Amino acid sequence: MKKQFIIMMASVLMLVGSGQVMAVTQYTITDLGTLGGSYSRAIGINDSGKVVGLGDISDASHAFLYDGITMN
Repeated sequence: MKKQFIIMMASVLMLVGSGQVMAVTQYTITDLGTLGGSYSRAIGINDSGKVVGLGDISDASHAFLYDGITMN
């Protein structure tokens, strides 16, 4: 029993010492606002952080692209 404990602890120390730890992914939520109407809805986001979606203007839906600065 003691031998198994020592082997287990050695294995744990090897993993910790090798730097193999799980990375924690962090996210940020940004309120994009609207295009001037009552709503907007994000549909997708790419690896660069650009967001595409829909928003209403005068009771009609319009597509938008948010590039991190402006929503067009």
